[in-house]
Amino acid sequence: PVEPWMASRVFVALLGILATARAFSGPAGLSSTRLLGGLHAHSASIAQGGASLRCRSLPQQTPLRASAGAGGATGGGDGSVARWAIQDVSRRQAVAALLVGVPLSVSAKKPMDDAEVDAKILAGYDTLVDLYKNWDTYAGVGEEAKGDNVRRQVGTVGDKSPLFGIRKALLRRQLDLDMFEDFDRILTRIDNDAYSAIFADSSTAPKRGYEYMNDAKASTKKALAQYVKILAELGLEPSKP
Repeated sequence: PVEPWMASRVFVALLGILATARAFSGPAGLSSTRLLGGLHAHSASIAQGGASLRCRSLPQQTPLRASAGAGGATGGGDGSVARWAIQDVSRRQAVAALLVGVPLSVSAKKPMDDAEVDAKILAGYDTLVDLYKNWDTYAGVGEEAKGDNVRRQVGTVGDKSPLFGIRKALLRRQLDLDMFEDFDRILTRIDNDAYSAIFADSSTAPKRGYEYMNDAKASTKKALAQYVKILAELGLEPSKP
């Protein structure tokens, strides 16, 4: 059986992706309030069998009266899920909230405090520096294409890299969303090129594996430049080489 907390985490992730695509395209009738309100309304159906989901406070939020729907009543009391209407929240704030899963704080691990978040962000920068400086060690030389080694460093294979979960850490620090999106695109490009490199030589891909790895290296250099801007924006000082 699927545990309620597992279902809620999957739902938050899927809704975050959907909200990102739809909120920035600006469809008629779509609002931040409806997105977040819908999340909390759906969370009530997940909290069956006495499993309660804890809602974290957001700025300028007003509780709604309990209402009954097809899935049953939602409202106050033990084992219930609070529903909130978010007032005057910008589209970007709503998307950022969904991406980090702020409305539903359900995690098996203890949330990191601010000092731990800063330490993770700084460690992520050090990891990128190490990856770029020692590129041949991780990615291979000549026509070698050790894509998974690079992906492991940027946190998309395994969970040992400080860059694993770095997006949540940056949003937790309320990084400017334009700056966040630029970094996210570059990091995604590194992962995509490194992944493509693994299969390029045995497929009909337009480029050889090592060419994809060269592209990934170029993107890593761009990611480092963007990371320096991020650290400056957050008031964090990187360690000296």
